[in-house]
Amino acid sequence: MPECFAYKSHLALDINGYRIPCCMYRSNSNKDPLISNHWTSITFDDYRNLPEYQDLKNTMESGDWHEGCKACKESEQVNNNSLRTGNNRSIKHKKTENDEIEFIEISLGNDCNVTCRMCAPNFSTDYIKRIETNPRLLDFVDFGSTDCARISNSVEEMFDPVDLSNVKIIKYIGGEPFITPQIGKLFKYLDARVDLTKTTLFTNTNATFFPHKYLSYLKKFANVNVCISVDGILHRDEYIREGTIWKEKIKNVELWKSHGFNVSGHSVINALNVDQIPLLHNFGRMYLEGGFPPHFTICTSPRHLSLNALPPAYVKKLCKNNMIKKYFSNYQFDKDLFDKFCKFTEEFDKTTDKSLAFAHPMLTKYLTTVK
Repeated sequence: MPECFAYKSHLALDINGYRIPCCMYRSNSNKDPLISNHWTSITFDDYRNLPEYQDLKNTMESGDWHEGCKACKESEQVNNNSLRTGNNRSIKHKKTENDEIEFIEISLGNDCNVTCRMCAPNFSTDYIKRIETNPRLLDFVDFGSTDCARISNSVEEMFDPVDLSNVKIIKYIGGEPFITPQIGKLFKYLDARVDLTKTTLFTNTNATFFPHKYLSYLKKFANVNVCISVDGILHRDEYIREGTIWKEKIKNVELWKSHGFNVSGHSVINALNVDQIPLLHNFGRMYLEGGFPPHFTICTSPRHLSLNALPPAYVKKLCKNNMIKKYFSNYQFDKDLFDKFCKFTEEFDKTTDKSLAFAHPMLTKYLTTVK
């Protein structure tokens, strides 16, 4: 039964300040009321009373999957885990007549010092700089927003009308959370309105640095769960996540652990890294909490980095490894996506000092097998 506690106890805002059911919700229409209402235009209570929101809630409670929740559905079909299952374990919601806010999930800005190839300009100021270098990259943005602008939202205006007295979990995402200038204001604001000693903080980081200046606030939380974004090993991660230095990343992962924080990982499985799934498991055993592998999310956007863009001959070779094979259970080669993948790679590589041939020689070889 795909019941999700998030829609009962969850306040979520996307990076542009629009109310959303959660960060994994996907819609086929930009006019969907569940993603097109800015926090300045609708109160949180009115948002939860929207007919579309009630339909989402009723659909999931009935045991069916809502169309907008397909990302979690697909993830669970492959590895029996998703953001939904993780949220349900974390929130432990108790059904009451009036659902109270236990979990807030926000991003206050898109400041970032890395450009991930799976990303979009409204999630990364570094991506914006890269587009300024090569405007053709805008042609490949098929999710998020193509608006190339720095985003900054006000903590006080967002939350002053909302009752935060029952908050137990805070999830802060970016951009890169620890370089967004608003994070200091957020910690100060929450410290005044929420009992941090009874609150768990979830956050992600690219681990390019360690946020020493916020350590005093981090130590106040009952628990801090830091999710390391890792999309490959060594040069592959540096290639996919432009701006990453692998040795620095490992050093900063160890720093997070040394302060007693829980360190997990997240990987977006895509055309550039699916071959490294066994190595990412090894990374988990070496560096992550409990030796668990990163949480794997299957790339659906941008579509040209999905697994369906990969050459059939290359996929056949990969599927000899059973650990990788299950990720291709719904594989259907798409020549248009393949062509777009090749062109995107060519254009992106023009903005870096790296090449696919160096970072992934095996895939480069198989690109020539498609006619």
